[in-house]
Amino acid sequence: MKKSSIYPRNGMLALAVLLLLLPTACSNDSEDKPEEKAFAVALKLYGSTENRVDASIEKVTLFVFNDQDQFVGQVKLTNDEIAKNSSISLDYVKTDYLTVLAWGNLSEEYVTINPLNTGSKIDDLKFTIKGENGNPCGENALYFGQQKVMRSSSLSLDPKVIEMKNKVSYASIQVIGVSPDNANAFQCLIKGGIARIFDYKGEAIEEFESINVALKPNVNGLSSDIYIVYPANSDSQIELYNDGQLYTSIDINIEGPRPLRFEEGLSIQAQFVFDDSATGQ
Repeated sequence: MKKSSIYPRNGMLALAVLLLLLPTACSNDSEDKPEEKAFAVALKLYGSTENRVDASIEKVTLFVFNDQDQFVGQVKLTNDEIAKNSSISLDYVKTDYLTVLAWGNLSEEYVTINPLNTGSKIDDLKFTIKGENGNPCGENALYFGQQKVMRSSSLSLDPKVIEMKNKVSYASIQVIGVSPDNANAFQCLIKGGIARIFDYKGEAIEEFESINVALKPNVNGLSSDIYIVYPANSDSQIELYNDGQLYTSIDINIEGPRPLRFEEGLSIQAQFVFDDSATGQ
């Protein structure tokens, strides 16, 4: 009888089938596991139809936070880098969404940025203006936008658009009727309404008590340069002093019967008329 010769062959066959099945099972497991897609954003100026920014924004800083509002990274982009690609890929894992804060023309020459470490909370991000003139960005405008960005569901990385708005306001002062010889006798102050510290949402959380506006002679009297300031969403008053004494002040917006207030992207032009009887206007 040759019974012994049957079982080894069946045993070898069973082993061969088992070895073939094992790799197949592993392959199915990996295919079932979903691949995490990257996040994607695009930047545009407020009111623009194109997903890009123009030359008024020289650089952009992205502050990135996860779905627990914890800091996970910072991305710095030049205008050239943005112009080359309207979609910016953000490859972060272990989060369902990102909160992306985009600041245009942000510079540590003009503001101190509260340092962030991995895991820092979004509330920890604050900006303090360095100079006593209230300027947060030099000769440029300062732009801001924010967006909650979900993970892309396709390989095309359809970007979530972040609209960036100009956050600063502008002020210029004129004093008519002053002789150039008496220019040093006059001083101008802006009191209230100008932010010293603002938070991650771009909202003011502390104000300057006052800003000293430098006046210089011109053909009509005195004038200031254009001052760039960060609005604090509160009322302002512009005061003119002569020989250390308050001469007059402006606290009403000339365009309507409402308090004087700096607003994002808008300008305030204040004009005083100096003579023995004038109270300013």
